[in-house]
Amino acid sequence: MKTRINWETSRYGSEKGTVGKFDLFTISRSTTRNDPKPNHLNTTLPARPRKTEFETLDDAKEYAERFLTSFVYAIGAEWVEGE
Repeated sequence: MKTRINWETSRYGSEKGTVGKFDLFTISRSTTRNDPKPNHLNTTLPARPRKTEFETLDDAKEYAERFLTSFVYAIGAEWVEGE
């Protein structure tokens, strides 16, 4: 799967996911001790993903990529290769 979201670690440890100039995703870490799914995905897109808690950071990022792709196709747009 092609990565379209650029991830950047914030100074407080969360991950910010941007597409172009838009901040669309945030992955924050749970502060609950021994949380089985400590990575929480949030989005600013209108349709919120159902699954928002993940065991690993990579799982959360992969889900965000799939969610973004399905959202783009749902509104009738397509990715232009090479951009």
